[in-house]
Amino acid sequence: SRFVLICMSSNYKKSTNCKAEAEYAFNRKSKIIPLIVEPQYKADGWLGFLAGSKIYVDFADKEGEELDKAFVSLIEELKRNGLNDTNGNKDNTLTDRTVSQIRSKSEEPKKEPEQPCVQTREYLNIPLASMWNEQHVQEFLNYHQLDQLLSICESMDGEALIEFHQSCETKPDIMYGLINNPKEHPLSFGIYFKFIAKLKKYLPQKPRPKIHFQYKFVYSPLNTTESATTDEKTNQAL
Repeated sequence: SRFVLICMSSNYKKSTNCKAEAEYAFNRKSKIIPLIVEPQYKADGWLGFLAGSKIYVDFADKEGEELDKAFVSLIEELKRNGLNDTNGNKDNTLTDRTVSQIRSKSEEPKKEPEQPCVQTREYLNIPLASMWNEQHVQEFLNYHQLDQLLSICESMDGEALIEFHQSCETKPDIMYGLINNPKEHPLSFGIYFKFIAKLKKYLPQKPRPKIHFQYKFVYSPLNTTESATTDEKTNQAL
């Protein structure tokens, strides 16, 4: 190859294979273009000798526009080292078009980053699930990390969710078998029973049955001696 790109870093210098390849390219008098891929790396030893006074192209920690500019610098360095000399107009057209595309891309106006969708919690202001709409149901599931139920409860409002909850609570084995789809929508036992527990807070409280106490006083009958004594005292009093 006429051109060899050397990605200089500490690991590259330590590698025996990389050293052999670089020396092979040097002995064949290939055009060596050093690329820095490790932040603040300075070549020394055999790698420093091989790179010599060549112009480095810095790719370390480059992103976005900086990465595009590094590619432009690389192409220009290849052209400066004779990339267009052998293939004539074909290479010239290719490199010019590539540089133009990269430059135009880097000059494009930046798009404003999309603001992350803030999940509301309006359902917290509505004490009973029977008054929730579809959005409130989704908010409830998101807030309690019941993501596995989002698709199942997608079109449910509060009343439908309560019916679903009652079925899950009264017939847990049957309902779990119906809604658990291991291939497309797997549902863990933990999420299933967590849903049953968390929604109870938003269900109407059932009135507790009143307990009535009825007292019966039972008097033990007096024995004969006590009865006679009582009658005698009563007669004396009269």
